[in-house]
Amino acid sequence: MSAWFIAQSFTSEQVDKTKQEQFRYELISPNDSNIIIFDKQSGEFWRKYIESNEGPTDWEKQSSPITK
Repeated sequence: MSAWFIAQSFTSEQVDKTKQEQFRYELISPNDSNIIIFDKQSGEFWRKYIESNEGPTDWEKQSSPITK
């Protein structure tokens, strides 16, 4: 019986972690030219310019301005 309770506690922790990972990233579109993917856990974000004539078109990983 004890082994069953221990096994169930591990299973519930895995489910909780999966739910947290599901909502970890947020897609933000601040204007028509930019798209941002924000990592809520680490505070980092990746930005991409959509218009080909307005800046770089590669993804850039950046640190959040609110982190220490």
